[in-house]
Amino acid sequence: MIIEIDDEIAAKCLLDSHEALTLLAIAIFKVKRVDGALAARILDISEMEFHQLLKQRSATQDFGTDALIADIKKHLADTAQNGSKQ
Repeated sequence: MIIEIDDEIAAKCLLDSHEALTLLAIAIFKVKRVDGALAARILDISEMEFHQLLKQRSATQDFGTDALIADIKKHLADTAQNGSKQ
């Protein structure tokens, strides 16, 4: 997918391509309520790095215990699946 922002608008918003992608990942995480692992993949960073980024930008979001447990289970399943491919 390609998203284009006019250079003049990007300059007025103080955006470069990395900042725009970062803001998009954070917005998708917060608005669409995707898990941190998926949002991190947009930026090609680890889930831990993504959560650090959220903390730096004061953009954390509390999804509750059920969401945390589901996120941990998904992470464990992904880790097991990726480990079996090696």
